[in-house]
Amino acid sequence: MDDPRACICETKGLPSTSKNYFFITDRIREFYPQATWVAHSSGLLTFEIVALAIATCAHVRVGFEDSPWLPDNPQPRSSADHVEWAVTTSRLHGREPATPAQVREILDLIPKPS
Repeated sequence: MDDPRACICETKGLPSTSKNYFFITDRIREFYPQATWVAHSSGLLTFEIVALAIATCAHVRVGFEDSPWLPDNPQPRSSADHVEWAVTTSRLHGREPATPAQVREILDLIPKPS
């Protein structure tokens, strides 16, 4: 693969465990060292994997479609509650979340029209 931005990691059937997280991230870093990639999970272990990703300086994606609840809130109102959790977790790890404009730049997306 010539374009490192095109790295896609599909893990259907692979349980969301810390061991598998490190297996996948090691492969990405080995085969696509320049890749920009995003960690996420679904179901009960969403927040364990996302917190691990934040702690290991990975980019993350969260939302209501991944988990209908939060670790400290069984009834979040929307994906915004999930993002708020990720922002708080990131800041607790000394990381400042990217702005929407920074995300577009990181992912090499077309700038938002003015």
